[in-house]
Amino acid sequence: MDESRTYVSLLHLDSDRIVPVEVPTVFGRSDDFYRYQSNDQRHDRLDMQIVDRLEALNYVQICSDNDVSRTHGLVDPRVPGVSDLNSTNGTKVNGMRLEQHSGRPGPVEPLENGDEIEVGEQKFRVQIQTETVHEIRERVGKLRRAMIGFDAAHAHRALQVRDFLVARKGFPEAEVRQASGWSHVINELYRLQTRAHSEGIAVCTIHAGIHGDQLVLDGVSMPIRRLLPLLADVHGRKILVLDTDADPKIFETIFAAEAYEDMILLTTVGEVSLADPMRHSNRSDLVNQVRESISGKSTPGVIDGAIDGLDELIAADSNIINVAWVQHYEGRLGVMFGEREHGATRMLTHTLRRGSTTFRF
Repeated sequence: MDESRTYVSLLHLDSDRIVPVEVPTVFGRSDDFYRYQSNDQRHDRLDMQIVDRLEALNYVQICSDNDVSRTHGLVDPRVPGVSDLNSTNGTKVNGMRLEQHSGRPGPVEPLENGDEIEVGEQKFRVQIQTETVHEIRERVGKLRRAMIGFDAAHAHRALQVRDFLVARKGFPEAEVRQASGWSHVINELYRLQTRAHSEGIAVCTIHAGIHGDQLVLDGVSMPIRRLLPLLADVHGRKILVLDTDADPKIFETIFAAEAYEDMILLTTVGEVSLADPMRHSNRSDLVNQVRESISGKSTPGVIDGAIDGLDELIAADSNIINVAWVQHYEGRLGVMFGEREHGATRMLTHTLRRGSTTFRF
């Protein structure tokens, strides 16, 4: 019997925009979590240990309403429920003001389908529905896209990644595009700009050789600096995988300087022998089993680092990128986050370093 789960979303009544609440989500006026100074005596301040815990959550920024506090309220889909975060003007549910506590969240008010949350002058209608695991995976899978670039020398590694994304991560087969050679890669990146979803995941893998600071497919070189702007214009949470035959350090340096906050880079050098496996990877001992179940045959003694990293980052039932493992990871994969900010002009941005998303109103 297929397990059922509760899915919570909020409908903004003025704009008809829907905010999916897959993880605890904060409402506030600031574009980030306001960090109070030690001498700040504002009555609506939060204790610093509370702010530190809120920083990794999703955020709904209501910048057009001065009645909304910088850090105003919190919706937790696990209850589901809402609490006030010591805001100036309070949080209301169905017209009733919630209890407040100085310096910390107030008690959680349980939510039901159809309830209305009022934050400042903004009203959100609670939408709660029950979905089976199959329905959840089908819903999130529809928002996933991938482009796999390779040449003849790296085709087998590219095919493994393609099969993995389709069979294990629910990517629609028609939306996992293979591109042989740079001309095809560039065309597919332009296509990805029109096909990717703002709340989904877009994976771009390049299986290539290296010459200096250039990636090489079929003897033709391409600077990563040309790829990054194309990927930046793709919607959603972006994962760039560079599966190369030599040290990718130069590409990591360029990525750190030029990539945006909604991008993450995985680098791996070819295939890794089981004689020296990735340390502390939660998945590395399962990769051969995964490959065997997909292709019907195993490749003894080999771990594909690209698949290992993608398996950690992407869950089958959520498009929120899992980054919790990165901080303590000590294996062979290189993992880097983009740092450049898109700014407050975008209605929705992802900050993959924190694993969070900001919805702006």
